[in-house]
Amino acid sequence: MAINSLDSVRVPALNFQVEQVQQKKSDQVQSDTDQVQRREDTLEISAESRKIISTQLTERLQQVQLQANAGYYNNPDIIRQAAARIAQTFKDANEEQVEAISGV
Repeated sequence: MAINSLDSVRVPALNFQVEQVQQKKSDQVQSDTDQVQRREDTLEISAESRKIISTQLTERLQQVQLQANAGYYNNPDIIRQAAARIAQTFKDANEEQVEAISGV
């Protein structure tokens, strides 16, 4: 009759327990990944907020129209500031396109 050591009995049981723990961890990681992939963020703007924004935009446009009618934008300093802002807008848009293309 062959006599096996205690190590030969315990190792398979220990290996089985280790495999169970690893499987549980793997299942948890997969579950977490599935939850992240299923999330969908949404943004809702209430009708009241849209009305406030619209009102503010309308007021600002009226202010700009009054300034234009008064000759405010004929000032060389104001023209330079406007040109600088427009140039910056184009520069920012160009940088965003380069980043999108390069995947940075």
